[in-house]
Amino acid sequence: MSDIKKYLGVDLGAESGRVFIGTLADGKLTVEEAHRFANGYVVINGRMRWDTFKLFGEIKTGLKKAIAKCGGYADGIGIDTWGVDFGLFNADGDISSMPYQYRDPKFIGASEEAFKVVSLKEMYEKIGIQTMDINTIFQLWRMKQLNPASLKDAKKLLFMPDIFNYWLTGVMKTEYSIASTSQMLNVHKKDWAYDVLEKLGIPTEMLPEINMNGQVLGTITDEIKEEIGAKNNIPVYSIGEHDTASAVLSVPSDKENFCFISCGTWSLMGMELDKPLVTEASAAANYTNEGGAFGTIRFLKNITGLWIIQECRRYWEAEGKTIDYGEITAQAATCEGFRSLINPNNQIFVQAGNMIPKIQNYCKETGQPVPEGIGQIIRCGNDSLALAYRQVVENLEELTGKQISQIHMVGGGTKNVLLSKLTANVTGKTVVTGPIEGTVIGNLLMQALGEGVIKDIAEARQIVRNSEPINIIEPDPSFNCDEVYSKFIKLP
Repeated sequence: MSDIKKYLGVDLGAESGRVFIGTLADGKLTVEEAHRFANGYVVINGRMRWDTFKLFGEIKTGLKKAIAKCGGYADGIGIDTWGVDFGLFNADGDISSMPYQYRDPKFIGASEEAFKVVSLKEMYEKIGIQTMDINTIFQLWRMKQLNPASLKDAKKLLFMPDIFNYWLTGVMKTEYSIASTSQMLNVHKKDWAYDVLEKLGIPTEMLPEINMNGQVLGTITDEIKEEIGAKNNIPVYSIGEHDTASAVLSVPSDKENFCFISCGTWSLMGMELDKPLVTEASAAANYTNEGGAFGTIRFLKNITGLWIIQECRRYWEAEGKTIDYGEITAQAATCEGFRSLINPNNQIFVQAGNMIPKIQNYCKETGQPVPEGIGQIIRCGNDSLALAYRQVVENLEELTGKQISQIHMVGGGTKNVLLSKLTANVTGKTVVTGPIEGTVIGNLLMQALGEGVIKDIAEARQIVRNSEPINIIEPDPSFNCDEVYSKFIKLP
């Protein structure tokens, strides 16, 4: 066996998708981007959906480019995406219901209705997941009301990465971390919460078998092998198919009790635990227990993250202003801090739409100065996120009884230097940023763990430290925002 391993990682996000080549040799991982493509929802008959056929075409294009760069051979393929969204398949194995985009407004209020049938208390005790209308269980509940025939005829439910894995291998299964985002998995048994689903009238026969991450799902079909130009039967791994599960594996920490922020469209912020934390206090605080690498638990909070800034940028681009994220962040850094604040998790900021008027109206209605112009609006978003991070840090320490040693920020959002500095100052914690491509690095390393090339999570994180630059930001001891923070936590 060669000492050099080549793994291919597909990382699909709400804004873009990428295909990477990971070369593992001599305890270091080098990562090369082979293909990048845009992503976004399409509106069909008034509903927001993902164009899965287009995305799969881009994935195959990326794999073909990557395989060519690898001389026709690869040691594995892994696909990660966001959570909760899914497609339904019929008895012929064809997709019968294209995945809805989780921000589709039809899902608003679905959780409140479902809790009339199964109480929030019962659902949290068994499933341990933060309640959000976007979660799979509530999407299915609403589909049962609006289009019951689609569920009746469905033979298999597959989450976003499962769909593409099926089209690569012909195997219909799911994986622990992506299944855990659905709010349909019994957090204690690591299997479907059949009793809860049956009470809600959601068919359970369509639920796929669950792989633990690191298992081989199958190998690419002969058709795919020929199409992408592969010379070997490449195994497809059930990696951390939820992008945050892969991202957390890339955290380069050798300390206990670190806090992570997977910083992108969402800010997923939490701690890695050995077992679920399901208590009255965690339920009241609406914290989630999602599957992590090799049976670990990601105890975390979903925060509406850089989506807010992304939507602002889209708004300006629609007006003909083409500006990159570096430019708008630079403008924000010159503006007065903590002048205007929003609660990022207020429902109005979760939904798609013209974000700038939403921010301005919110500030006006809460008696704050109304931000004007690019700099003030983006500064408002960054300040508010940093304060939300402080709130989560305090919650985590109280709920777990552990003192957080460091905050590790991974993902594309770490390029936002303003947010990283604000996070250190506002939380009073040392912030470590990097790797930027944390999700794909975790994806690639989990393939190596699955193959047995890497023995455990600690070794994987040592490889990250050997391979990737990180930046350490210490908090300014003179910084104090207690008064601002006390106002922030009272925002609606």
